Amino acid sequence: MKNQLYFFLLLILFYSCASTESTIITKDPSFNSDDFFNSSITVYPPSSVTITTVKYDDYKEKDAISEISNLFRDKLDRNSHSSVFVGLEKVPEYFRGNLFKKDKSTQFFNKSKTKYLIIIQQVFVGEETKTETMYNPTGGSYTYNQGVTKATMYIDIWNCENESLVYSIEVGAKVNDGLLINNLFSAFDNAVSEFIDSIKKN
Repeated sequence: MKNQLYFFLLLILFYSCASTESTIITKDPSFNSDDFFNSSITVYPPSSVTITTVKYDDYKEKDAISEISNLFRDKLDRNSHSSVFVGLEKVPEYFRGNLFKKDKSTQFFNKSKTKYLIIIQQVFVGEETKTETMYNPTGGSYTYNQGVTKATMYIDIWNCENESLVYSIEVGAKVNDGLLINNLFSAFDNAVSEFIDSIKKN
């Protein structure tokens, strides 16, 4: 009975395994993490959330956008010493990569009531399969295919005082599929945590 309980707990732990990674695309030498976490911040929702796995076919993009925005606000709020807001207005195309549309960016900066803007760009959700081997206490083992939910986010940080892009990063999270957790939400949650951790390290 103890062996069965141990195996069950091991199975839960194995299925809930997760990993994160990040790649800094741009970092201005002037960007300071202490100043960032001590300054007011506005988070702007992702322009799109693309889900390419049929497992989440019933998940609406607007719900994913809302969840991601709230995760950023809540996690930043716990790590920041100033106010964190979610911006509701549409972000000018300049901040979405259209550098020929800079005319409206200065007006957008001037209207901002916070020092930093976080622009969540695109978010992608996919799935991969990996082969795993599970060992039980009796010495036996078996091999199986483990599904993994992947979330990748592209995020920019702008300084409103000098109207410059100071930090740009790609973050990713992978969560082993299982019946005991919401893998999509967990992947979002872990990716946002990786974003905050990356700033703390820099």
